Amino acid sequence: MLKVARVSTVPHSILSYAHHYEYLQESGCDITIICSPGEGFDELSQTKVSKVYPLEIKRKIDPLNDLKSVYYLVKFLQKEQFDILHSNTPKAAIVAALAGFIARVPVRLHTFTGQRWLTLKGPKRWLLMFIDWLVVNLNTHCLTDSPSQTQFMIESLHLIKDKMSWIHKGSFAGIDFNRFDYDKIEKEDGHPPRISFLGRVVNDKGICELLDAFAEVKKEIPESELVIIGPYEKEHDPLPQEYEKRLFQQAGVKAIGHHSRPERVLINSDVFCLPSYREGFGSVVLEAAALKVPSVASNIYGLSDAIVDGETGLLFEKKNIKELSQKLITLLRNKKLRSILAEKSYLRVKQDFSHQVVAKQLKECYLSLRR
Repeated sequence: MLKVARVSTVPHSILSYAHHYEYLQESGCDITIICSPGEGFDELSQTKVSKVYPLEIKRKIDPLNDLKSVYYLVKFLQKEQFDILHSNTPKAAIVAALAGFIARVPVRLHTFTGQRWLTLKGPKRWLLMFIDWLVVNLNTHCLTDSPSQTQFMIESLHLIKDKMSWIHKGSFAGIDFNRFDYDKIEKEDGHPPRISFLGRVVNDKGICELLDAFAEVKKEIPESELVIIGPYEKEHDPLPQEYEKRLFQQAGVKAIGHHSRPERVLINSDVFCLPSYREGFGSVVLEAAALKVPSVASNIYGLSDAIVDGETGLLFEKKNIKELSQKLITLLRNKKLRSILAEKSYLRVKQDFSHQVVAKQLKECYLSLRR
């Protein structure tokens, strides 16, 4: 049995993909979860992954605490003698890479789910780029959650191709069809033409462009509404003051904040929209597809793997408000086109992106690297 340590910064990043870890354990991997003992940590005991180790990992750069995290992780790794150390989330990446290298864990992996430095400028951009380069080179191998992201990283950071790959056709953990089950979630009858967004409400997600585009949609389809699901993270990447005001006051816009069961809102949408500036893959697009909701998304790396343009959804040029509004209007007005895109995207997700398919491929990756 493979003895695997999975490291994340906070419990939420594990609870979101509990199905992924549970399936790996059921298929013969002895999984130990390592993360900060913050909000949600107690819920980890409710999953089928029984081994949990609390390790404080600060989300922000904190040299003294970061070195302490590395030290305690080294001691734990040396004691437990894992076959594989696998991290995700940005801060866990460098802590695990340093600790795993020092402890000489045989197989050391990190999965990148996007690059924070992509939309930054100046010293912070170069620092984060260097950290990503260091993470790749300290580990024995690294993964991304999409083919196009892998190619982008190889070219941007001048990496050796053999150091980077992806699982199957992309995605970090696949889609849990027990949760995103189209047949079991209640549908709302007679709702107005509805666009939905799900994610962190920050500038990098294209919220400003979405609000502008929806204002144009509203002119053409006055009864339409936009539902924005997700926390407004003002302290991390705030919206300009004008757009922050519009988020809560613009006609037809409903910003409902965090929702514990967003699938119940998504399934009652006509179109899902993700106008992000950067995205490792865009798993939420697949979640919408599992609920037979077609997507409109920006044509960037990651999202270009999540959507087959014109077949399973529509892509538009990043930040192009006119093109975005036109494609939203087209889908809201054309029920037949929505149905075609929805059915094709649903079948694609079922075939290639279920959590069982992705976890099985990841286990094969583990075994090939362990040999």
